[in-house]
Amino acid sequence: FTYFNYSHGFKSGGYNDQTGTSGVAITPASAAPTDPEKADSYELGFKSDMLDDSLRLDVAAFYVEYSDAQRDLVASFENEFGAEFQETRFFNAADMEVYGLEVQFSAAITDNFSLRGNASYLHSEYNKFTADTDYDGVDDVDLSNADVNRAPEYQWNIDAIYDHQLFGGDVRWLVNANYVDEAIFVYSVLGPQYDGMTDARTLFNASVTYTESDGKYFVRLYGKNLTDEEYKVGELPVADLWTFAYYGEPQTVGLEFGMNFGQ
Repeated sequence: FTYFNYSHGFKSGGYNDQTGTSGVAITPASAAPTDPEKADSYELGFKSDMLDDSLRLDVAAFYVEYSDAQRDLVASFENEFGAEFQETRFFNAADMEVYGLEVQFSAAITDNFSLRGNASYLHSEYNKFTADTDYDGVDDVDLSNADVNRAPEYQWNIDAIYDHQLFGGDVRWLVNANYVDEAIFVYSVLGPQYDGMTDARTLFNASVTYTESDGKYFVRLYGKNLTDEEYKVGELPVADLWTFAYYGEPQTVGLEFGMNFGQ
């Protein structure tokens, strides 16, 4: 079936919890809360079952328009003693538009083997992004037409699954691959060389799960990030002194056990 959806929503305003932590005097302008962020969203798509219900395919195209978008900036200040500090502050700085396409599917290749996955394309940019980070009445940041931070352009995920019976129970083998594109994490007022970034990465995971025939318990052996890829999921610059970097989970192997007490 085909559908069309429109929705209007908002995100409440809030206060900048870092205001004053640099030693710069708090002013009425810097203490004021941000206004609510508003969005109008349009989505057109279809959901389908085909090939005798062995293939499910869902596709959606969307467009979202934001006003008074709340965005954080790493702003630099000089206190009364001439020392330079930074604060991460939120501003109603942006009007932006986002559009893209999402596809997901599941396919029964045989009675035991199946594939499922999803992929997305996202175009996002700031139509207008200006901010007065030091509250002197003059906008000192202009990121209009820049990419929206924390919004990867491409992402995809695919699972290959094989099910069979063993020792009176059910065994599921699962192999997964997924990709996330690089993206801006946070903008710095000091210049693009100090912008925080997240890394593009392709990760491979796998697991094998044994479930008792009545569903009373299961045992799962799993491995994550099997190629032990090193990648940043967040990065926050501190002036031009250093950068805090947050990394994804390294290669991990584990064993899980679960029990259903309701059976």
